[in-house]
Amino acid sequence: GGRHDALVQVIARNVRDLGAVLCGPSTAPQFLCHEEDGIGPLARLVVDGASCLPLESISYAALTVTVERGVWRQKGESGEMEKYVGFSGRCVKIACMRMARDLEIVMRRGVVDEEEVESEDTMVDAFGRCKSLLRYLGLLARVGVVVAEDEGESEDEEGGLSLAGLLKTMAGIVMSQNDEEDVAMSMEKVVMAVLVLSTLPYVMTTISREVIVSLVDGIDATVTKMYQSPYRPEGGTLSLRLKEEQYDAADDSDDEEDDDDDDDDDEEQGPGCYDTLQDLLRTCRTLLESPDEVNFSLLHDAPWDHINDAAGEDEQTPTLPPPLRLTITLPATVTSRCRLRAYLPLSHIVHGRFPLFSPPDPEEPQPADKYMERFSSSTRYFLLECVVDVLVCHRPRVTPSGLERGSCRDVAQQLQALNHLFPLPSIEYGIVESLLTLMAQSHHSHFILSSSYLSRVLVELTKLAPQTVPIALVGAVACLIQELTSVVPPVRDVLSRWFGYHLVNTEFQWPSAYWNHWGGNGGENGGMVKGVVGDFVKRALLVMTAYTSRDVVEKECMSMAFEKEGFTMGVTDEMDDEENELEKELKEKMWDRRDDADTLWEWLESKQQQDDDGKSKNSIWQSRVVTRAVLNSAEKLKNQILSNNIKNDDDVTSDTATHYDNEEILPSLLEAISRYASLLRNTTKTNVTDGDDNGDMLASCPAAIAILNQVTQTLPPSTTCLYFWESTMLALQKHNIVTPISMLQFALGDCGDDHEEEEEEGVGNAKQDCQIMPRWWHLVLLSCQTAVMSLLKRDKDNLSEVVMSLDENAKDASATIVMKQISETMEKIVNTLSSLLRKAIFRVAALVTKDAATASSSPTSGKKLSAIRVSLLEGLKYLVFKVQLETVASVREHYYNETDDSVRQWAVTVLNSKEMNVSGSLAQGIGGGFLANDECLEVDSDEEGASASTAQLLKNVLGGNALCGLVLE
Repeated sequence: GGRHDALVQVIARNVRDLGAVLCGPSTAPQFLCHEEDGIGPLARLVVDGASCLPLESISYAALTVTVERGVWRQKGESGEMEKYVGFSGRCVKIACMRMARDLEIVMRRGVVDEEEVESEDTMVDAFGRCKSLLRYLGLLARVGVVVAEDEGESEDEEGGLSLAGLLKTMAGIVMSQNDEEDVAMSMEKVVMAVLVLSTLPYVMTTISREVIVSLVDGIDATVTKMYQSPYRPEGGTLSLRLKEEQYDAADDSDDEEDDDDDDDDDEEQGPGCYDTLQDLLRTCRTLLESPDEVNFSLLHDAPWDHINDAAGEDEQTPTLPPPLRLTITLPATVTSRCRLRAYLPLSHIVHGRFPLFSPPDPEEPQPADKYMERFSSSTRYFLLECVVDVLVCHRPRVTPSGLERGSCRDVAQQLQALNHLFPLPSIEYGIVESLLTLMAQSHHSHFILSSSYLSRVLVELTKLAPQTVPIALVGAVACLIQELTSVVPPVRDVLSRWFGYHLVNTEFQWPSAYWNHWGGNGGENGGMVKGVVGDFVKRALLVMTAYTSRDVVEKECMSMAFEKEGFTMGVTDEMDDEENELEKELKEKMWDRRDDADTLWEWLESKQQQDDDGKSKNSIWQSRVVTRAVLNSAEKLKNQILSNNIKNDDDVTSDTATHYDNEEILPSLLEAISRYASLLRNTTKTNVTDGDDNGDMLASCPAAIAILNQVTQTLPPSTTCLYFWESTMLALQKHNIVTPISMLQFALGDCGDDHEEEEEEGVGNAKQDCQIMPRWWHLVLLSCQTAVMSLLKRDKDNLSEVVMSLDENAKDASATIVMKQISETMEKIVNTLSSLLRKAIFRVAALVTKDAATASSSPTSGKKLSAIRVSLLEGLKYLVFKVQLETVASVREHYYNETDDSVRQWAVTVLNSKEMNVSGSLAQGIGGGFLANDECLEVDSDEEGASASTAQLLKNVLGGNALCGLVLE
């Protein structure tokens, strides 16, 4: 439109004015001189800007052309300018050099000139620079600075490649095949495919249609044959949605209508389009067939054509030098991969699609209808790409000196400026949808696009545009609420946490009608809304109480009377009078007299109870008593909340409302756990210390499970105590009070028969009616991380002793000793984690089979997935993926931070060896015989064939990417 044309004119004017300054007789020697390095400071600055600011590529391309034209114009007036000719060629040269190095970093997994790249952020930035530099070269080809295409060129042509030749060479890597290659598409091919396809939209008018069609067809054929999206439902490692909708008791009346809506959504989304790689392929075809459907100004803007118009001159444009060829050598594909080097996470190359808004419906108009009408699916793809580029390139950074550069507010301002690139109304809906799409997948990675970073950006964006963004957020959350039953549990969890955080930081600005619906009219008999939506809202409310207080949340949002149900759901173990008296005395010794742990253990042993037959009782009673005493301050919080719930006074004012000192209770609780950790370990009889064998981590301990049950009874996670419960669980593992296997059994409700460890190896007992913990996968992941860190700590202590005894004159012998120590540690890590994950897999198999037998007699069988089935399968998939990811990161950090250079080098040698491929060995350990043998999953079931169907189901869920596929390569 006219507004955007005026903006292009402004860019042209600014570029022309800047070019005139840079090419002036007095300034040219300073900026254009290139005798020292053959490049010059200005050429480096322009290429740096084009590579690090992707949305400004078109301005830097215009500046490159303007400076070149200015030099040629000044050349005719002054002979001194002759030596500055060829500025555009120097820009192309340095761009090719930078791109070759960044591709080397990405393709060789962080190794350049035998030097390691230390961080994953560096890898992500290298990939982003490659994409931006290709776009910059494509724009220069559009102007005529770079050779766009010629006939008969070959990959090894001596004079260099045209842009089309470079893209063909890169596409050739994608389409190449060899006998040794896996069926799955390698990371290198995904990188090259994204780079080529993301460049094509900018050169649609520069390169012939035949070449573009051949590139798109070739890559599409390879992707169709070899690529399985990690975001696909059920089998995808990073899936965001369920293959089938989860059954929700709150929506029984709307089952048929919901099914019809799901069918419509599937037709609109199109088959097999789950991520941005598949969406990019579809967009390229759209640009070939119907380019008018895409409304993205960067594809068409050409400010270099308006340079003279901006100055109001009719002078003839100076002739540019002949077009240049690209001299760039692409790195060879890596054959031996080190899984412990810094790697480029797939989630930062290919993002999952998570559309929230539905196409306009004349019968039910929605605020987002204008956005959906104007923004086609291809335009929405470019909007998401721009949002990602802004988030990555403008993210706040901390300098080596400790200074912070940039802020989330700066990022939000850059996002606001996207309306210049998409001159369409209601763009705020698209920006919000893009941010929530990235938020939904932020739990997969702890890298750049973390949930905390995205949450802060959304808060700043809301403050910058209070008239538009909050409305878009309300519409997005409303759509999300309607789709929750088709969203995987980890995504629901991260989005509910974001929702609570966002409301706290925006002063609880949310329509009261929603709180009235969720807290009153939306539920049965006027109560709290039930089902998946109720869990989502409760989780958000509990997050809000962690940041503020229960009183504030009830005042600003809704009543939290549902907490009373959470406190009464658990079954409290009955205590006899003697045990009650013992607990009172123990609390006095702990909190009033501050006795140390050893003194209390001696006293507790002297109080050992006796059965009628004279035999001492097991240690479970001791564990319960000590745990209740340690949780004394938290017990007071529980009693306060229960008292407040029981009163249920609607007229309680803020002056009389109870305020809980969360900031005082939690530190007191954690300090007590730390002070009496040895006492709690004594009651469990585990006493895990640095010198123990790692077999203790796999030993089931009924007393440890009793401790976890007691914590859950005192601090129910479905109440305001959620934050305290999570912190306590983490502290218990940090201090090795509970073993990893005990935490696994507790999280998955595997208490065993009469609290005794099961003798049967493999399949857990699904007959026990123990409660499966909410977010059980997170608890098990923490236990696995605890096991890894414990083993690495022992390794560090052992290495210190070994290094002190090494003979400096016998380096070969010293290297052998150290490498053997590291190899043994890695073997322990793999064996321990494999055992833990196998137990988790078998327990899940037993529970899924039991659920299948129960569902067969249910009226909802065959229509929707049960909640327990969704939680188990999606949680298991998330767990297997994250354990491998976190283990690789922990091992890398442990050995790469080694202060002794020799030990570090020996560690790298071991970790780079094929035998020490951590994620590969771990995948083989948990999946080798299990995935190949249905009999491994046989469990007791009344339903014939249930075991086989469960085995096949888990193969689909855990096979391929989940164990050893694309995402970890």
